[in-house]
Amino acid sequence: MNSILRKRNVCKKFRSGLLLFAFSFLNVAYMMYNFLSNSALISVKNELLTEHNNFDLEDGITDEVKKYIEELGLKNPGENGEPIILPENTSVEIKKLIDEGKEKFGFNVFISNMISLNRNIPDFRSEICKNKTYHENLPKISIVIPFHNEEWMLLMRTLHSILLRSPLKYVEEILLIDDASDKVTLRLPLDGLNQFLTDLLGTKRNLWFPFFAVFMQLHLNLL
Repeated sequence: MNSILRKRNVCKKFRSGLLLFAFSFLNVAYMMYNFLSNSALISVKNELLTEHNNFDLEDGITDEVKKYIEELGLKNPGENGEPIILPENTSVEIKKLIDEGKEKFGFNVFISNMISLNRNIPDFRSEICKNKTYHENLPKISIVIPFHNEEWMLLMRTLHSILLRSPLKYVEEILLIDDASDKVTLRLPLDGLNQFLTDLLGTKRNLWFPFFAVFMQLHLNLL
């Protein structure tokens, strides 16, 4: 009797495993079919994808910061990834602002705020990447950006970079994860930013489970 029961259990496990394998195989096959069917190949050759999205986005530089730029004799600071070198006779006031920003955020906020959100960036990709060929029919992704008490200009620079240089037909959503920020000055701009992204990308009406998610930190600029 025990032998018969063991055989039945083995058969049940075998059938369950076989069904699970068949289901997984069919699911993967279906995904691959959707991915490859009717897909044209697009070639990214010698140049960066210059068909950037045309949004009417401001440079983000405040009038106060523009006065400092003029005082320091700078022209289009940070454009094309060029370093910003302050003159030796930089005022005590500016040096104090630089030190305060470094102490609070861990990087030079004063310089960061001088750089336009819409600046041009050189194509730093290797020749291998420039000549790589991609399928046009790619799955959509979720872009996830966690942050905690970040400087506002830095958050906006990351979002501008994504919106201007990403093929938005592959971007299903941008998720900003506020990890317990307690900066009061950050709360109101974030509320406005939510509406800004909704106007650009639309409002999601249904829960969506992505096959692919890209996690990004704020200290970046997309090429």
